[in-house]
Amino acid sequence: MKKNILFFFTFLISSIILSAQENTGINNSSAKAKEENTNNKKSEQVFHFGLKASPAITWLKPNSKFLSYNSTRFNIDGGLIMDFNFTDNYAFSTGFEIVSTGGKLNYPVTAGDSVFYKPENDSLWFYLIDRTYRLRYVNIPLTLKLKTNQIGAMVYYGQFGFDFGLRWRAMADDNGTQKKISTFNDDIDIQKEINFLRLSLNVGLGIEYNLAGSTSMMIGVNYNNGFTNVFRKESKYLQNRNGKIKQDAFANYLALSIGVLF
Repeated sequence: MKKNILFFFTFLISSIILSAQENTGINNSSAKAKEENTNNKKSEQVFHFGLKASPAITWLKPNSKFLSYNSTRFNIDGGLIMDFNFTDNYAFSTGFEIVSTGGKLNYPVTAGDSVFYKPENDSLWFYLIDRTYRLRYVNIPLTLKLKTNQIGAMVYYGQFGFDFGLRWRAMADDNGTQKKISTFNDDIDIQKEINFLRLSLNVGLGIEYNLAGSTSMMIGVNYNNGFTNVFRKESKYLQNRNGKIKQDAFANYLALSIGVLF
């Protein structure tokens, strides 16, 4: 009888120990699985790639006695977005964009300060009244995004940093006179008049709306303020009675960005 009781208790204790070990193994496996899922989710969200379109109002801010502001231009550009999230609330945002800037500037028309040039294949002087600049850059933004925690399906963000633009194309449309007759001169290649590098400050606000998984829709507004002269310091073609004129202006724009992050 004692042997039977001893055998029973030995069997019971052994069963409890084995059961506990199995439960511990299951719990450890579950914990590891949860940790792996969490790490996978985190690793999936470290990098976001996206596409955007950016309608923008652009203008030139002159800083020269030979130039004065006339009007803005409207452009629609786009590009790629690359966000590197190094915490839940901070991201390094860069990409590759095509950015169009420009605007219309007035030139002095008084006899002493008139600005003129000789158009290609033309022997007559062209006296400028105003010029519309159409400048296009390959742009690389280097910005920091500050994000809120997710509120419902939305994340709000602020953005600031710098843009580096490389001149791709530069064209102009001129309004002026030849022999005191009103004349237009369109699609003039002015790349030699424009600096190759454009640096600017980029500040923005926006929201990211989660659609499903890691896919979000992005809407933002960015103000871009140029702080380098878009012109070469001395014009290669434009002159007045004292010789080649010196030009100085900054290219600015206000853009609405609409895109999708994956």
